[in-house]
This record gives sequence, C-alpha cells and structure tokens, in this order.
Amino acid sequence: LKEPNIEGQASGAIADLIQDSDPARANRLYREAVRIAQISGDASLAGTSHLNLGIWLLVTGHWREARERFQAAMSAAEQANEPETQAEALAMIGQTYIQ
Repeated sequence: LKEPNIEGQASGAIADLIQDSDPARANRLYREAVRIAQISGDASLAGTSHLNLGIWLLVTGHWREARERFQAAMSAAEQANEPETQAEALAMIGQTYIQ
C-alpha cells in the first residue's frame, strides 16, 4: 500500500456513500478500511475504521460484532490519544445493549 491512510479513509468514505444501495459492498469496504488501518499501524485510522464498521453492524442488526468493533475502536483511540473517539465508541457500546 503506497498511501494506507488515504486508501483506508477512501474505503470508509465510499462505504458511507453506498451503504444503502449496496450493503454487501459497503460491508467489504468497511472491513477493508479496518484491514488497511491494522496493516499501516495507524491507531487513529483504526479507531475510526472500527467505529464506522461497528455503526454499520449495529444498524444492520449485528449487535454482538458491533460491540466487538466498538471495543476495538476504544482501544485504538486510547492508543492514539483520541478521547472523543473513545467516548463515541463507549456510547455506541451502550447502544448495543439497548437493541
């Protein structure tokens, strides 16, 4: 990967745009963004990517995996020193129990 941050961000952005029209492809792209973030070692990108995938999973009814992604987002955000992302992930974990 030449520019993993850009590729990871682009995958997530495209997934956001197509999630209603092509959910299967959006799922693949959200997961690709997570994979790219993990390969690159970018904790900030990993936090955002896990959070976005988790939100998509929650919306599509996959609460258990969503919770796992939100927990991964919290860990990555802590590593990246991003308390806002940590707080958002924690709030989303709560949502997985309400569903």
